[in-house]
This record gives sequence, structure tokens and C-alpha cells, in this order.
Amino acid sequence: MSKIPLIISAGGTASGKTTLVEAVVKMLGPEKCTVICQDWYYRDHPEKTAEELSQLNYDHPGAFEESLLVDQIKALIQNKIVFTPRYDFRTHRRKPQRVETAPAQVIILEGILALTIKELVDLATFKIFVETDDSIRLLRRMERDMAERGRTFEQVKQQWVETVQPMYLQFCFPSRRFADITVHHGGKNPIVLQMLQKLFGEMATNGLRTMVA
Repeated sequence: MSKIPLIISAGGTASGKTTLVEAVVKMLGPEKCTVICQDWYYRDHPEKTAEELSQLNYDHPGAFEESLLVDQIKALIQNKIVFTPRYDFRTHRRKPQRVETAPAQVIILEGILALTIKELVDLATFKIFVETDDSIRLLRRMERDMAERGRTFEQVKQQWVETVQPMYLQFCFPSRRFADITVHHGGKNPIVLQMLQKLFGEMATNGLRTMVA
């Protein structure tokens, strides 16, 4: 049995990765896609207090349980069911339950540091890096974290200055060299979406297994 194609969408926080993935899923058909978020794989630290957890660096590659992510992606592209973790951003803790996740005709991995994982880069059929101005990303991050994750303005600002942006410059941005394309101005770039529509249209027509290298 041939392997299921893997698409990676990477880029900085609030760059538009998720928006782009949603557009790709719509192009290919939701029933044909399994989406995996790198955020689900943040390491759990049950031994730490809430205060200690709030001070961790969540933008360093070491913040993720990379081995579990790699193993589950490999299983999915081999057409196997996995049980994926979930993460609670309000508490900085992994949720106790895992979710049964079945493979589809294409696997899509989305995450800030997805292109820093060599094993997955080597496995990927197509790799995208989403790039957006830092000022826009910061505003989006503030809006999201304050509205959805219970953060204060000062907490968002401190995290951005101390870890988010430094780690973006050290790890995330350099990883774009592994991408097949860099998408500028976020996930709503109409020119890029038209190009992807054409590219992925052929995949859908041919069973999603005949992508041109």
C-alpha cells in the first residue's frame, strides 16, 4: 500500500497557518483530510505549579513531545488509527483524554515549528511556510490570547518579548528554507490560494496520491 501524502503548513504564531489549512481542506474536501496540530503535543508537566507553567518557554522546539508527534504522523501516513493528545492553553496542561484520529486521503500538519523536525520534513510531500508582518502577528496574538486563553495584556506582551519573537527568529523563521513555497501576507493570499487550488486539484482528481515532486 502506498503512503498517504503529508502536507506541512508552518510559520510564526498568528501568521495565518490555520486559515491556510482551512482553505486547503475546503479545496480537497473535508472528508479527504486529517488535520494534525503541533500545539496538541506540548509536553505535560504535572509536577509544576500553575505559576511555574506560566513561565515556561512554549516557543522552543523542546516544548513539544516531538517523538510522539513523529510516531503518530508516521502511523497516519501508513493508514493506521492513532489517539492524539489535546492541550488546554488556559491551564498549560495536557487534557487527560485522547482523541481517536483516523487517517484520510491526505494528512495535514500545522504548527509553528513543524518544519524544524527533520523526520517530518523528509516525509512531507509538500511544505508551506506562512509569513506575515510581525506587527500584524502581535496584534492577532494579543486579540486571541486575551479573548480565548484568559491572558492579560501584560502577560501577552511579556511572553512575546521574552520567548515568542526570539524563538521565532532563532528557530521558526530559519525553517522556511525547507518549504516548497513561502506564502506572504497570511493565509488569505488570493494568488497563492489560486495556485494551490490548481496544484491540489490534480491531487483530488487522481486520488491525492500523484503529487508532482
